[in-house]
Amino acid sequence: MEYTGMALNEHPIFVIAKENENFCKQFVLTFMDMANVNFSMPSIDIPFTMAHEIAHLKGVMKEDEANTCALFICITSSDPYIRYSGYFRGFWRLMEIKQYTNYKEYAALTHKVSPYVYMDNQFYNNYFKEHNLLEEISDFINDIYLMMNGQKEGTDSYDDKSDTEHVGSDEDGNEIRVYKNYSSYQKLLIQNYVDLKD
Repeated sequence: MEYTGMALNEHPIFVIAKENENFCKQFVLTFMDMANVNFSMPSIDIPFTMAHEIAHLKGVMKEDEANTCALFICITSSDPYIRYSGYFRGFWRLMEIKQYTNYKEYAALTHKVSPYVYMDNQFYNNYFKEHNLLEEISDFINDIYLMMNGQKEGTDSYDDKSDTEHVGSDEDGNEIRVYKNYSSYQKLLIQNYVDLKD
C-alpha cells in the first residue's frame, strides 16, 4: 500500500489467545516506521485499518483525520478489494443523509443494496460482538492515551460526525434532520462521486 510516494510494510500482530483478538486491532510505532495490524479481524476492515495506520506514519496524528485519509486512500485505489473496504466503511454514513432527509427514499435505496453488503456488515458486527472480552479495557487505555496526547474527545475522536439539527418528523414518525455541515466521510464520498461523474 502506498501513500504519497513511500511504501511502508505493515506488520501482523500475532494473536496468542482468542480473547486477545479484539484487544488490539492496530497500533503504530511512528519512531520505527511500523504499522501493526491484527490480521485476525474481518478481512473487509484490513485495508482501511492499514491505510489508517499509514496515515499516522505520514504525520496525521488525529484519529478522525487518519480515518478520513484512510477512506481517501481506499476509495481511490485501483484495487477493487481495497476500494470496497473504503466504501464499506463510508457507505452507512452516506446513507444516513437520506435516512434523515427523506426516509421513504432511504427505505427504497436499502432494498437496492446487494445482499452481500448486508452479509459483510453482519459478519463485521458479529465478529466484534464475539471478540469483546477485553474491549472495554482496550478502549479505556486507548482513551487515556489519546487524551494525554491532546485529543480531548479520546476514543470518541474516531467517530465521523456530521452537524445536524432535528426539525421534526415525517407523517410516519421518522426523524427529519437538517444538515448544517456534512461529516468528513460524507464530504469526501460526495466529492468522489462528483469527480467520477465528470
